[in-house]
Amino acid sequence: MSDTKINPQLLQLRDQIDVVDAQLVNLLGQRFGLTAQVGVLKKENGLEARDAERERLQIVKVRKLATDAGVDPDFIENLFQSLLKTVVKNHQEI
Repeated sequence: MSDTKINPQLLQLRDQIDVVDAQLVNLLGQRFGLTAQVGVLKKENGLEARDAERERLQIVKVRKLATDAGVDPDFIENLFQSLLKTVVKNHQEI
């Protein structure tokens, strides 16, 4: 369907979604940059790549943030579990 026939309000909302998507990707890039620094510090200090207690606390925290924001906490937990899995993998590779 051509954009010229789509409701202008729909196009505006889609543009706003595109902006938010770009912000999310940029924030994830920042987050992974920070966790890479953590991985280096862990290696330099002989710490394990995985910190199960920190992960547990992070999940509790983001579930509450999700609930407060009106976002499905199960979705957010799954998203963060995926992030944490990638972070641990990256730490193991350092």
